[in-house]
Amino acid sequence: GATSSLGAIRERFERELRRLPGLTFAGWNGSHAPGILSFGVEHRDPGSLVDYLATRDIAVKPFPPPETTSLIRLSWAPDLSEHDLLCAVRHIADWMATPE
Repeated sequence: GATSSLGAIRERFERELRRLPGLTFAGWNGSHAPGILSFGVEHRDPGSLVDYLATRDIAVKPFPPPETTSLIRLSWAPDLSEHDLLCAVRHIADWMATPE
């Protein structure tokens, strides 16, 4: 039950975020953690997005050095509400829409 709920939330997050220009999504072969979505931001500092979301009480994990990627990892619990999901997407969209 929890795995299916996590997977459904992942699909919804990805569907909503794919509507935003400038995001790239990390995919890989093999099993996926259903409660994690990794994405990058084109031509922007991902650390800035992490800081922006933190001021809105949304915690995301950047991949720290020495990782050579600029991905951000978004994760959630199986009881994440629709409202919270859409708020997170809106905050990411707002950040993407503001100039650096």
